Amino acid sequence: MGAPSPPGGLQITADPSGGLRQVERAPGLQFITPIKVIAVDVNQNLPLESSQNGNVFTDRFNAQLSWFLPSYQLAPDIDASFSFAASGGQKAGLDGNPYYQATISLTLAKVEPPDVTAYRTANPSQQLQEIPLSGIAVELTTTANDPQTGQAQQSVYTATVAANADGSLTLSFGPIVGTYVLVAYSNLQNGGATVSLSAQFEVWRLLRVIHPIWPPIRVTGPPIRGVGTPVLEGRPRPLPQAIFEPVGTPISAPGRPPTEFPISGPRPPEPQPVPQPTYVTANDPYALALPLAQKYAAPGYAPAYTITDTNGVRPIVSINDLKNFNSSGSDFTEFTALGDVSGQFPSFSRLYIGGISRTIIAVPAAYGIVRSKNGTAAQCQALLDSTAGGSGAAKFQFSFVLGPVVSQFDQFALQTALAANPESQNCTLVLPQRLDTSQPMTLLTPFQSSAAYTAGLQPNTFQLDVDITDGSVTGSAVANANLFINQLSTTVEPYLSGSFGIVLDDAYPHAVIASVVVNLNDTSGSDELSYSVAADGSTIQLINVSPLDLEVSRYAIVNGTSAPPENLNQEILAGQSFTLSDKASSPGVALLVDRTLALENPFTKVALQRYVSFITQDVQSVNYQIGIVANGVNFTVMGIAEIDIAITIPSLPTVAVPNSTLTALSLASNTVINLPIQNAITSLSAVIAFTVKAVDTAKANVQFTVTNDFVDQPVYVLESSGIPPFPA
Repeated sequence: MGAPSPPGGLQITADPSGGLRQVERAPGLQFITPIKVIAVDVNQNLPLESSQNGNVFTDRFNAQLSWFLPSYQLAPDIDASFSFAASGGQKAGLDGNPYYQATISLTLAKVEPPDVTAYRTANPSQQLQEIPLSGIAVELTTTANDPQTGQAQQSVYTATVAANADGSLTLSFGPIVGTYVLVAYSNLQNGGATVSLSAQFEVWRLLRVIHPIWPPIRVTGPPIRGVGTPVLEGRPRPLPQAIFEPVGTPISAPGRPPTEFPISGPRPPEPQPVPQPTYVTANDPYALALPLAQKYAAPGYAPAYTITDTNGVRPIVSINDLKNFNSSGSDFTEFTALGDVSGQFPSFSRLYIGGISRTIIAVPAAYGIVRSKNGTAAQCQALLDSTAGGSGAAKFQFSFVLGPVVSQFDQFALQTALAANPESQNCTLVLPQRLDTSQPMTLLTPFQSSAAYTAGLQPNTFQLDVDITDGSVTGSAVANANLFINQLSTTVEPYLSGSFGIVLDDAYPHAVIASVVVNLNDTSGSDELSYSVAADGSTIQLINVSPLDLEVSRYAIVNGTSAPPENLNQEILAGQSFTLSDKASSPGVALLVDRTLALENPFTKVALQRYVSFITQDVQSVNYQIGIVANGVNFTVMGIAEIDIAITIPSLPTVAVPNSTLTALSLASNTVINLPIQNAITSLSAVIAFTVKAVDTAKANVQFTVTNDFVDQPVYVLESSGIPPFPA
């Protein structure tokens, strides 16, 4: 017979599986709950599970010791361990395409979480120790759309994990087989793959404390002498020892309260103390998910994508190296199921559909200068040409961020049409993302020295950089820069235009060319206009959050697949709002708004500075040529001997302009002045003083002045009608 325990108490016994069993007993009931624990030193320093605060724990015994969980991230670029190695292709798979398998390798770097760093800074005297992880397992999950249902399907691959001395983990996934190689490659290039890490770590855990039941269970039945089988609430239950039924009348001993039991019988058990908290060591789970996104599509990783076939090891140029989707090897074909795209949706020129990716790329009809809550993305940097040997030659660098010039109405109508068409259902509509550097890049202006397009920093954008330099003619850069600037704001079509190529995928065999318009009258909107709806839907306000005035041409409230347009033609000044006459059905209403810049009329060089950010260096000066021409002035008929010219620039009193003279034999005057470079492209307002001398010396000279901005009009034309007559 084992040692007795108080009826209804708590008993901890060894579990054959290596854990413990917690036995909770109450009248008529019995509960057995397995608890998995680890046999360890009872004084071992470990994190206390209940103390967790983010990634930080306190120690159970040592108040000066804290613990922290480490974190992991994808190794910084360029991860030298990364590789995508495909091989095979000797026989056809079930789908008739070459059969390949691949392995993917990469590294996870161990890092300290931000909250741990903050805790370390806030508690410099505290000892901080990393919690060891055990049972580390890593999985790679790839995602593809089912070609029949369009639903996302996932594939999971378990990694072989190698721990490095610096705490990083080198992972190897594979083999990945057949068409799943294509999915993995596509996910690495375009996003869709995730690395998930799981592990466990050891902690002290507080068990649930169960208080004993008191008074003890009463036993009914006839008196028992010795060991017997009493009846417990009508159910037989073996007892660890005999308990005798009290006989006679309760009596009291001197100095002691009455008891139910006679003095001659056994005494009841003494009340048990309240159980102390029970701690056991346990393993808590650790999990971390790291989306790969397009990290490994960066140019620096291109050499790490290889394929081994009968020709040896070679780079993977495109997904076409792994499978022929069609005769060209591209996932994309032109989508014509909607008919004339540009006729129905004028903001777009062509559509292309990806059969595997279920993606439709819509090519905008034009790209233009982006406008945002910060203004227009146009900049001009003026500086001295370092190749000019200090001659005062200038160099101008223009930069423009280009985005799709797309009407919200056209985009909404296109999305609705694609969703209704059986061939394009469950497809995602996107705009071009990649620049095709193999195609010609053009900008049709005679004033440039060079022009180049690059990928933009923001999604769906590209950048145009234009350089204008003096070359062999000193001063030509200033003149060409000013003429180029005038093209940005002219209202006379055709506007300054150009083109560049875009990439659908690496195997698409035909050039896809996008058009460019570089003019402030045809820009690309982003976040420069917002709207707010009153809580009760009583008002809808359009808010111009940009520093530029906007012209709103039309708007619509979206109702399902319907958005009937309302003409507005309302100018909203910078930072101002306009209340629409419509009422909203709910605060969550969606709005379509078409708008453009409300440009000044007439548009001056001073106004241009609101739209183009000029970056100049005040300490640098440039040579600038100005001129005056006497157009149609007949010196003989008007009796003019000569016209003397004196020019002053009030804003630049230190700049001396040489005097000049016009005669019947010299109708033009040109001079080169040296002035700060910023004045050469912003504003150069001058006062021209004319002194007209008569052939007849008896007549008095005629004097008059005019003002002219030599930036807007580098050559001032003097007309005969502008010359006052000699006095009688």
